[in-house]
Amino acid sequence: MTPLWATAQRLISLGKPFVFYFGARSMEAAPLVTAFQSDAGALLDLKAIVRESPAGAHFYACGPAGMLDAYLAATGSVLSEHVHYERFSAETEQAREGGFEVELARTGKRIAVSPGQTILEVLKLAGVNANHSYAEGICGACETPILEGIADHRDSVLSDAEKAAGKTITICCSGARSARLVLDI
Repeated sequence: MTPLWATAQRLISLGKPFVFYFGARSMEAAPLVTAFQSDAGALLDLKAIVRESPAGAHFYACGPAGMLDAYLAATGSVLSEHVHYERFSAETEQAREGGFEVELARTGKRIAVSPGQTILEVLKLAGVNANHSYAEGICGACETPILEGIADHRDSVLSDAEKAAGKTITICCSGARSARLVLDI
């Protein structure tokens, strides 16, 4: 709820149109419920919401796995760049296979990533101040530009198109498919 509520507040301040749908297991478990027009007891028809939305609309969701699975099914025909979501936990295991080197382009420093480690962990151990937050691949705070190399994406942030482009990596959970990654750090 928190990231979407903040987004809604920003859209209101900019005078941008949007529709906000909110669901909870019960009214008692619903944060900020008094801030919304309520249709208590009604189930969200995600397919109808998507079907009735204007062409080119973007969709944003945050919630538990079951709800997000239904959301992703409902938005299956929507361009992936228009489907945004945040999970409460990671979808896949962190890349901890190691066996590659990270080069920091701004300093030329090279750091080995050994089995059992993530890129973020080795950077922190080396005293490198890298942006991060949850370290689960769900928030995007650690998204870092790739200058060379091939990422092994394990996050829930980047779209399929962004992963295929190979221009950024979430260093908290993703690894490398190449022997070396050069990062813009």
